Amino acid sequence: MPARFLGSKTGVDLGLLAEYLYDGRNAGTSQALTVGAVADDDVFAGARLSPNDLSGTRVLAGAIVDREAGATFLTFETERRIGDRWQIEVEGRGFINVGPAHPLAIVDDDLIQLRLKRLL
Repeated sequence: MPARFLGSKTGVDLGLLAEYLYDGRNAGTSQALTVGAVADDDVFAGARLSPNDLSGTRVLAGAIVDREAGATFLTFETERRIGDRWQIEVEGRGFINVGPAHPLAIVDDDLIQLRLKRLL
C-alpha cells in the first residue's frame, strides 16, 4: 500500500511506492531463467504525484533495480488536460546497466512517447 503525504492542507497528493520482487522458481539451479522469472530478486521504488488541479495533472515515476546484476528499468508517465477537448500524455521507459547476458537484454529498448488526444 502506498504511503500518502501532503494531503488536504496543500491539495496535492504524493504517494510513495515500494515493492520487493522475488521469484524462486530457479533457486539452486544452473538453468537459464524461467520465462516470467526476470524479476527474481529485485526492488521497485517510485512515486505518484497528483496536484488535484482542474487539468487533471498526474505524474507516476519509478525504477526496478536488479539487486544482483544492477540492471535498472526506469518508467515515467504523465498526463494533463488542455482545455475541455484535449489531453497530452508523455510516457518514457528506459534501461540502464543491462549487460548482454541479462534476461532483459532481449527487451532493452528505450522509449519516449508523446500522445495528444482529442476528447469527445
